[in-house]
Amino acid sequence: MPLNSYLSLNCNAYDNEEDGNNSNAELYEILNTNLIEDPLDTITQKEYYANIEATIDKTLSDFEKKVLNQYIQGESYVQIAEKLDAPVKSIDNAIQRIRKKAIKEILDESN
Repeated sequence: MPLNSYLSLNCNAYDNEEDGNNSNAELYEILNTNLIEDPLDTITQKEYYANIEATIDKTLSDFEKKVLNQYIQGESYVQIAEKLDAPVKSIDNAIQRIRKKAIKEILDESN
């Protein structure tokens, strides 16, 4: 079955040849993307994330870290409050403190 229903990569990438925009482009040319990562970019990203983690660890309280972890996972304030057995207002306050600390750290780094 796979051999009988294959799609040739040598066919035109666009059905509409009247457009004139890349109408001669073949499918393999469109799909050919160079996804080779630059090792320097990889190292730089790792250092950047390590720096962020160190800053979070240094500046946030344990409660704020727990709130941030749940918030990053997409949970609502109510869900976080239920999991941490805390009032919703405490969760809101913690997130506001996290934002203020993050802005302060960003501004300190840029100076």
